[in-house]
Amino acid sequence: MKKLSVLFLVGLMGFSAAANAALMGYTFTGQVTSINDGAGAASIAGVTNGDTITYRFSVDRDLPGTLTQNNGSTQLFTDTGTTDYFFDDLLSGSVIDEVNGGYFNAPTDTAEYNRGFRNTNSGYTQLRGGSADNFIQITSSLDIDLWSVGLYVSGMEVASNAIGNQTLVISNLRLSNIVPVPIPAAAWLFVSGLLGLFGFNRRKSKT
Repeated sequence: MKKLSVLFLVGLMGFSAAANAALMGYTFTGQVTSINDGAGAASIAGVTNGDTITYRFSVDRDLPGTLTQNNGSTQLFTDTGTTDYFFDDLLSGSVIDEVNGGYFNAPTDTAEYNRGFRNTNSGYTQLRGGSADNFIQITSSLDIDLWSVGLYVSGMEVASNAIGNQTLVISNLRLSNIVPVPIPAAAWLFVSGLLGLFGFNRRKSKT
């Protein structure tokens, strides 16, 4: 019984930590302001100046930034000097795609960016998600700690073709929504299971 009580408390503590983690969702909406279509990706996708686009990121300031390589290995970004790295994840919004399989296909090239950072002196903040062949970057001169709905930021989406040419889609974006990202259902099921097990064993110990 004592072991189960300890297990329950440990699980509940882990769940509480997850529930209090700073996982937030950011939605950016705006218009395409310029296109450099070196890879032809914009023409293929039918993207033109003035188009409305929406990018969505999740951000966890409590986790380190990472990138995952094509070979499956993961690189962690550690804070250095005035650079504060954190985890981000591109959820949706890409308007172009790599062309003919892209260019960055070596084992050590980046398959996925999950890396944001801010400069602790100037406040300059950058989010980056996607792969080396197709990534989205959000930049602001304002510290992410001060971001609020209505803030204007710069957006850039880049896609490569098989010979290394790139398409750049530049956008002027407004931060239109900031919301906590819901805790996954699996976490609730885990705690529900612990509660049920704990209750069952309490009843069993009384009989």
